[in-house]
Amino acid sequence: MAFRSRKSEHIGNILGNSFPLKRLQGKLGQYKGFSNWEEIAGEKFSPVTRPERISQSGVLVVQAIDAAWIQELDMHKLELIERYNSNENTGVINDIRFVPGNPREFKLFQEQKKKKVGE
Repeated sequence: MAFRSRKSEHIGNILGNSFPLKRLQGKLGQYKGFSNWEEIAGEKFSPVTRPERISQSGVLVVQAIDAAWIQELDMHKLELIERYNSNENTGVINDIRFVPGNPREFKLFQEQKKKKVGE
């Protein structure tokens, strides 16, 4: 029995063209904005917000410390979407939904950030 020699192809090229992998890479690109959230949200909004997740439809869900901040953030939604999408390290989001967060968790989150800065 004779074997035909096939031209070998690098595994990265094969996997790189795989649909599920491309979809995963797109999702990872969207989530890169989480690490840049302070830059995206700015000095005014980063202390009172925290990105939570991105829905399948590309909606970024952001926790805000209270209802008053949610109202303020809603007025700046388009600006925040533009900043998130223009950041070179992030993928594209379609919308932002602000939800109330737990104030105690925000306090712990801010304390952890301060510790990291102090290290």
